[in-house]
Amino acid sequence: MSGVSNVVYWLHEHGLTPTDHLVEEIFRAAKERNRVLADAEILEICKFEAVEKERPLPLDTVSAWKERIGS
Repeated sequence: MSGVSNVVYWLHEHGLTPTDHLVEEIFRAAKERNRVLADAEILEICKFEAVEKERPLPLDTVSAWKERIGS
């Protein structure tokens, strides 16, 4: 499996929509750190990307994120 497919899989498993840009950002962050990202780190990237799209995520729960990010 490629790193990108792992990112897509993780997003699907957490009920999040894997947009091209989001997948690229998570993959880039993982490559920069040269290690597996923690779930909290990936969720922070998702939150940042949602804010960048002017879709703020005020709650720090996965279920709230799922509703707002597009799953």
